[in-house]
Formats: sequence, structure tokens, C-alpha cells
Amino acid sequence: MVYPFDYLQHRRDWSDNPVQFKQSERADRIRRLTAYHGPFSAQDRQILDRPIEELVQDVHKTVLKPIDILKTYGKVALKAHERTNCLTEVMIADAEKWVGDGSIDMKGPLAGIPVSLKDTIVVGGYDTTVGFSSFVGNKTPVDGPVVRLLKDAGAVPYVKTNLPITLLSFESTNDVWGRCKNPHNTRYSPGGSTGGESALLAMGGRIGIGSDVAGSVRAPAHFSGCYSLRCSTGRWPKLGFCTSMPGQEGVPSVYSPMTRTLDDLRYFTRAVVGMQPWKYDYSVHPMPWKADTEKTWLEKPRFRVGVMRTDGVVDPSPACRRALEMVEEALRKEGHDIVEVDPPSPYEGLQIASLALNADGCQMFSTFFRTGEWNDPGAAQMKFLMNLASPLRYLYYLWVKYVRGDEIWAGLVRDWRPQSAFENWKLVARREAYRARWFTWWDSADVDFLITPPNATPAVPHDGMKDAVSSCGYTFLFNLLDYTAGVLPVTHVDEKLDQLPGNFNINKLNGVARGAYKLYDAEDMHGLPVGVQVVGRRLEEEKVLSIMKRVEDALGDDKYKLSACKSPGKTRRVHKKQRFLSNSASLVPTVLTEIALKSLAAQAMAEQKQDKWSSEAYQHSASFVPKLATKVVQWLDVQKDDVILDVGCGDGVLDVEFGKILAQGNGSLHGIDASPAMISAAKKAVEGAGLSNCEFEGTLASIHPRTVTAVLTDTSSHPVLDATRITTSQTPALHAPTFTKAFSNAALHWILRPPGSHVPVFASIRDALLPGGTLALEMGGLGNVAEMRTAIIMAVARRVGIQKAIAADPWFFPDEEWLTRVLEEEVGGWKVERVEREWRPTTADKGGVEGWVRLMGKELLDAVPEEGGQRDEVVREIVDVLRHVCKIPGDGEMISYVRLRCLATKL
Repeated sequence: MVYPFDYLQHRRDWSDNPVQFKQSERADRIRRLTAYHGPFSAQDRQILDRPIEELVQDVHKTVLKPIDILKTYGKVALKAHERTNCLTEVMIADAEKWVGDGSIDMKGPLAGIPVSLKDTIVVGGYDTTVGFSSFVGNKTPVDGPVVRLLKDAGAVPYVKTNLPITLLSFESTNDVWGRCKNPHNTRYSPGGSTGGESALLAMGGRIGIGSDVAGSVRAPAHFSGCYSLRCSTGRWPKLGFCTSMPGQEGVPSVYSPMTRTLDDLRYFTRAVVGMQPWKYDYSVHPMPWKADTEKTWLEKPRFRVGVMRTDGVVDPSPACRRALEMVEEALRKEGHDIVEVDPPSPYEGLQIASLALNADGCQMFSTFFRTGEWNDPGAAQMKFLMNLASPLRYLYYLWVKYVRGDEIWAGLVRDWRPQSAFENWKLVARREAYRARWFTWWDSADVDFLITPPNATPAVPHDGMKDAVSSCGYTFLFNLLDYTAGVLPVTHVDEKLDQLPGNFNINKLNGVARGAYKLYDAEDMHGLPVGVQVVGRRLEEEKVLSIMKRVEDALGDDKYKLSACKSPGKTRRVHKKQRFLSNSASLVPTVLTEIALKSLAAQAMAEQKQDKWSSEAYQHSASFVPKLATKVVQWLDVQKDDVILDVGCGDGVLDVEFGKILAQGNGSLHGIDASPAMISAAKKAVEGAGLSNCEFEGTLASIHPRTVTAVLTDTSSHPVLDATRITTSQTPALHAPTFTKAFSNAALHWILRPPGSHVPVFASIRDALLPGGTLALEMGGLGNVAEMRTAIIMAVARRVGIQKAIAADPWFFPDEEWLTRVLEEEVGGWKVERVEREWRPTTADKGGVEGWVRLMGKELLDAVPEEGGQRDEVVREIVDVLRHVCKIPGDGEMISYVRLRCLATKL
């Protein structure tokens, strides 16, 4: 459509303006409901105080008329809308007809109970706009499957509720229906994307249905103080809905119940599953309600409760931490076992889920926008970054990682771009591997369920998602895993108890956490609800609901005090804007200017000058390293058609030998190393051998002598290859599981030195291998070069102090148990076939111990200033000691190598 006409169609005069038309239509429908504008009667109050199970029984006994229940909750809906703008389609007039004309089966398990529906749910005769003006007028004549099920169960659909355009927000605002507000404090969001539901329930509504793709029924329950259950896929109907992302299955959306009370949540869920939803929707598993499971968990005397205190990205705020600790303490007093858990990286889950959800580059939801139509600031930010030119995105990534030192936000934005079908398949495979790791971990942890915060903070202020768009890890994780999870309210923010500590420094946080805490203010948030999330495994709805009941019972007098919101939240001042803060998760900053580019290039050139390796020094002082790799080479068992990845290839001596075997067939080798000098030597070695089947990558400067992580050496270079993200290389062979074998000799004890690097390194190698591919590695093991390392560290420590010396130590030497656990449990997707640690005393090369110290110990020696000849003095001291300690009777010097070898298969 031509843009000027598109814009006019979105904004022009009354008769053709879809936005004004829908808002006027809603206002007119509300105005005509004169019987619903009066005060609550005594009967109304009685109805509001009773659980839905009792109301259903009264309808069955004809003690209570369905029309009376509808009128009561119709009044609630209009009063809630007046305060919060929570309603979209007001269907009360038609609901009065449905109650009396036989459209609804009043013998069902939900007989006469009004049910509110998220605006995405299709009701015959009404629009399903999802907040898009282009969807206005899309009504269908018949109900969708879930509405048919509800009517057959006796429920009365009476209103649809507000939501965010795109559905990708913890706020609920759009041009068509306007902004939905939190009834506890109207300056805050009620949550999203099912925010209209939570606002209505907090104001006295009873039951509703929402959808959840990243926390969209759980975050609103937490923000607004109600109850919700995120069902696993296949347990609740999903047909008969309209969405902003049709076809998105990377993280499937699920429809799930939300209620005002926990007893209602349990009854409502049981009733819908009891209606055999698989007869209405082919996607639902034919899985009847398991009353025996429900009873077991209601009566089990003792639980093992796993406490997940943080998602590793944004630590919970004081208010959310206090709510979690209240539940923990209540369960402890009941005699349950509390277990601190350390599950597979939730941060990795956030990386996978955020990319899988938006693998199309935000193109699908963008097609529904008209020119000039408002977009949620968080979704707009995601779209912007997704479609940022690759060079700019990469420079932004470098700036975040190396200038700001923010690994978390950098790791998210690095791959934030549209995925090809090929890349999407790889992403799905990675998702499945991650789910498998959680499956194995949960079995080994032996916990009955988890408790976690539902979000790092309470409700966000309006338009806050521009800062907090990525701080959804506590809920999004369990969408990715497809686990059943429920949220129950526990307490409220207290302006005194929940203040940030005096030493809190927001500038020390990563970009995602900074965005979330930018919005946290206990004084402004005083009175907002705070919930806790209860998590089970897949398809454990009965269990999770029973445990939520046990949790609430354990809280006793401390449980959440339920009352419909009547008074506004504190409005003594506008929410503070902390001008001193800057958020790296906002739109790409102005650092991508000519000055910033020159700065990055200058930094890169400086790093290039610090390459700590030279092929000449290596041959002089460590040429025995490849020569003594016989055993691990045997384990590798090179065949002529293998495709081999060599991680930390060094000077290519071994690669030449591999290349000769591969030349007999169709095999090839791809070597990577951080050192430009080593890459250059490796290229010369294979060229000198006349081999064309070996390629090498790593022409960029290293930050660490053997860590394959680097920055640009000049602005024309291709992007850095990082051993923690091998598949991000621009080399086509590394874009998918391509390799039959991976190999690493004498490199990983450098690469794995940074804390936490082991998981991304081994995960990246795994992802580059074909299923069944093998990794043969040899590295320094526990006790490796102990005399050399001790002599260097002690000499350096005498000049700069022990802490600085230890910090400069460049090596990590693990044992067999650690390596096996990391591969099979922490990373997953590996089976260790064999592992051994061998003491291998080795005669020093022609450079002797001095050559070894100067080459291998350079990182430590650099901690000593050069002024006054201090560094040379240190070397002389070290060498004098080692020549005595390492002297071989007769001639030469011995170095005590301990080698750790492993052969692992990708599952």
C-alpha cells in the first residue's frame, strides 16, 4: 500500500477511521448497558464473594439464575474498565441473549460463569483486532473452538480484554483500544500481553483466558495480583485465535487460565480439561484430568523444593527476593527440604528463546502495521536491532562487549538478526539439545518442583519496556522448556522493606539488568503486588496446581490479602527519571560514529601488536608439543573423507599430517587460532606441503594468547571467530553441523581460563559437529608444569603481590572428573568415550627452561613492569631456580607435563 494513503486510512475521519470507529463502538455498547451502571446490590456482593464451584452448583439447582451472575460481573467489568481501560469488545448485550436462547449448556461444569477472553480469541460476530487497525472488520460468523468448548461447558463469554500490539510486551497498549493501566497504581502497567485480563481480575473479575509465549499470563498475574497457570503445549486448546505471529513455532504460544483466586484456578482448569478439549482441537493431547495425581501432591508429606534465586541475567529486586524468601521460609517451617539449584544456564535459554521467537526478523508482525501506527517501544527496539545492517550490529556488539565490558547484552545482540531456514533448523536443534540437558539435570537434582521469581521487578511503569524488553528470563525460560508453571501473589511492595541497599551501583550491572533496575523504585512502587512462580515439568498441570495450594496454605496468615482494587496507588509524585543512567539495551547508541570507529580500530591495532606468539619462538622452545601428541592423534583416527575442525591449530605441524591423509579422499580441515603469527605459519606449512584441503581462520588480534576471542585489527577485516561461538563465523563450513571430527591439542588450557567459558566453548564445538561426530582433545591436566608455574608465580608475586600474580596466571588445568561432568551434564549432548590423565615428563627444547619461561610464561611476566630491568631480573631468578630443580643428571632439563586427554561423541 502507498504509505500516505496507508497513514490516512489509519487516522482519518470518523466514518472510515478504524481506530476512532472501534473506540466509539465500545463506548456506545457500554453506554447502552444502563442496568450495569448502578451500585452493587446485596445479591451482587454475595455472588462476588463465592467461588465459581459454588455458583455452578446453585445454577444446576436453579437456586441462582445465570443472568444474575452475568449482571454482577458485568458491573465489575464496566467499573474496572472505567479505571483501567481493560476492555476491548464488550459482548454483554449478546451474552444476555446467549444465556436465554440455549446457546450455552447450563448443565456443564462452568454453568452460568462469566468468562473474559483475551482479545486474540475468536468470538463469532466480533472483531479480533489484536490491537492492529488493519484487523478491524475481520469478524467471523462462528465461534472458534475454545469458545464453543466454553459455551458447551456452560461458561458465558461476556467481554474481551486489552493487550499490546504485537503481543511482545509486558505492557498492554495499542492505538485501537488505548493504554491499559494497573488498578493498584495507574502509572504502571498491569502486565502483558494479557494485561487487560489481569487488570479486570484484580478489580474483581472471576475467570479469564490468556495466551503465554514469554510469560504473558504469568507476568500480568505478578504485576496485578492474581493467579495464572502456564499450561504445557497440548493440554489446552490453541485453535480459534488470532495472533501477530502466525507460523511462529520456535517458542509455541499456549492458551491458559487466569483467575482471581487459586481455588477458582484449580476448578476452572479441571473443568476445561474435563470437557475433553481434544474433541474440539486436534492439537490437544487426549489426556484426561489426573485426579489421583492431584490428590497425591495435595497429601504428600514432604517435598524437595528447588529454589532458583536468579536467572543469571537480572538478579531479583528486593521486593521479589523478599516474596521468594517468604515462600521458602513458609515451606521450611512445614518441614519440606529446601534445595539450592544450579540448572543449565538460564542465560543460554534466553539467547535461544529470544532468537527462536523472532527468527523471521520481526517481519511477520510488521506486515500488519499501517504507516504511523504506534508500536510498543520494546517491540520497536527488537525490530530495529533485528534489521540493523550487519556491520553496524557487529560494531555495536564490539562496543558493548569490549568498551562497556558487558558480556550479557553483547551475547544477546551478537546474533540478533533474521534467520535463514537453514539457521532456523539449527536453532531448533539447539533448543531440543537444551531441553534434553534440563531433562537430565532435573532427574539428577531430584527436586519435586522449583520456586522462582516471576520477574526481576514488580510492574513496570508505562513505556518502561523500552528499557526492560529483555528482562523476561524468569518466565521465558519455561516457555522454551515447555514446562508447566503457575504464579500466585504473595505480598506487596513495601517502600521501607524493599529499598535498594545503600551500596547498590546500577552502573555495575549488565545492560539487561540496568534496563530493569532503571525502573525499580520501592517508594513509587509501594503497594504493587509481588508474586512467586511455581514450576513443574512438562504436562504437570495437576501437580503444579496442587503445589500452589500447598504453598498458599503454608503461608497462612502471611498469604496475599485479596480485595478488589478501589483506591488509586500513591500519586504523590511522578516516577523519577534517573538521568544519570544509560541503558545499553536501548537503541544503538551514538558510539557508532566516526570517532568510535577510529577508537575501535586503534584499540584493535594495539591488540594486534600484543600477539604473544611467534612461530619461531614456538619452534625454538615448544616444538615438542605437536610431536608428543601421538596418543590423541590415534584417538582422532583421521580417515580420508573426514571433515575436521582444529580448535587452536597453532603452527599447523599436525594439520599438515592430517591434510596428507585427507588428500587421499574428499576430506578437508578447518583450523582456527587467535594468533595471527600462528595462522600465518600454519598457512605457510600447508602451502609448503602442497595441500589445498586445509583452511585457517583467525587473522584477528587476540585478547589472550590462546583464547580464540578477538577484536578488529582493521575495519576491512571480517568478523571475529570466537571459540565460544564457532558457528557465528562467516566461513560457510561453520554455519551448520558440518564436521565429522573436532580436534584440539595443547590449546584448551588457555581457552578455558576465563571463568564460565567452558560451556559456550564445548557447546559451540558440539554444534559444529554432525551427530555422531567425535572430539579428540589433549590439554594440560591437573598438576601440569607445576614446578614451572610455581616458580613464575612466586617470582612475579614478590614484585606485584600474590593477587595480581594469580590474576595474570593464564592457565586452567582440570582433572578427568571435571571434564566429564562439564561435557555430559553442564553442556550436554556429549558422551565421553574415554578420558585419562597422564604424567609425561618431557625434556626441554633447545631453548631450555629459559625459552619455555619467556614463551609460555609471557602473560605472567607482563605483570611485572619493564622499568629498571625488573622483568629481566625476574626471568633470571626463575631460570636459576628451574635450572636447579629441573636438571637432568647428565644433560638437559625436564619439564613435568601432565596431559588430560578425552574422546567424546556428539549425541
